[in-house]
Amino acid sequence: MANRAHTAWNGERAAALAPHLCAWARHRVFFGPVCPPRRLAEAAAHATAALVEGPVPEETPPHCRVIAQAAGDWSSYRFPHGHRDPMRRGMLNPGFLHAETIARGCLEELPASVQTVVLPVARVYPTEAYSAADFLEQLARTLGELPRDRRYAVQVRNPGFLLPAYYACLREQGALHVLHEAPELPPLIEQVLQPGVWEGKGALLCLAPGGGGETALAVLEAVRRSVEAGRELAVLFGEEADGEGIGVLETVMGMLDPDLARLSPFKQRAA
Repeated sequence: MANRAHTAWNGERAAALAPHLCAWARHRVFFGPVCPPRRLAEAAAHATAALVEGPVPEETPPHCRVIAQAAGDWSSYRFPHGHRDPMRRGMLNPGFLHAETIARGCLEELPASVQTVVLPVARVYPTEAYSAADFLEQLARTLGELPRDRRYAVQVRNPGFLLPAYYACLREQGALHVLHEAPELPPLIEQVLQPGVWEGKGALLCLAPGGGGETALAVLEAVRRSVEAGRELAVLFGEEADGEGIGVLETVMGMLDPDLARLSPFKQRAA
C-alpha cells in the first residue's frame, strides 16, 4: 500500500498539479505527503512540502520543505502499558516534554535543512491529576528551552488543552499548531474554524485517508484563512492507496480561486 501511495505523488496526476502547488507556495501555502525516509525523494518530486516519519536523510530535496516528526518517550505523560521496559509500564514519566531530552534524542540528528519539527504530545487521560494549566506551563517552558534555530509545531490530542492560552503560548514562542484528525478531537473543519489557530505563525494540516468532500472543505477553508491572515500553512496527506490524496488535492485545486473569500460558505453564512 505504501508503494502505491507514494508512487501516486510521482505520477502524471502529481506532475500536472506541480505548477499549481508552486504558485500557492508564493502565498506560503505548501502541499505534500507524509512519507517514510526511503521514499522522501520520490514523494517530494512534485510536492512543495513533505513530513518524514523516521530519520531524515542527510540530503533533502532543495525545492521541498521537509518537516521532521520527533519521537520518543518524552511525548507521554505516563509510560504506556506496552512500553519496552516492563519496569516503566504505567508509571509517570519524569521526562515528559523535557526539552533537553527532545534536543538530545531528536534534534541533534536532524540535518540543518530541516527547519520545522513536529512535537506530537500523546493523550493525557482525564483521570490524571494533570490540568490544562499544568500542560500550558510545561509547554511554555519546553518551547522556551528548545534550540531557537528550528521552528516547532505542537500536536495535541486533548481537546481541553486547546484554549486561548494555548494559542497565545504558541504565538509567544513562534510555534505552529498541528490540525489533525483523532477520535478525541472535534471534526477537522471545526478545528480549522478556531480563530486562535490563525493568530500565530500558522499551522500544519495533517490529513487522514478517506476524508472525501469534508476533507476538501477543511483544506479549502484552511487555505483561505491562512492567506487572509498572512500565515503559513502546510497541508500534508497521509499514506493513501490508489492516489486518494492526489484526488482530494485535485478537488481542492479545482475549487480554489483568487477570490478565496467568495468560496467560503462559513464567511457567507456569517455575513
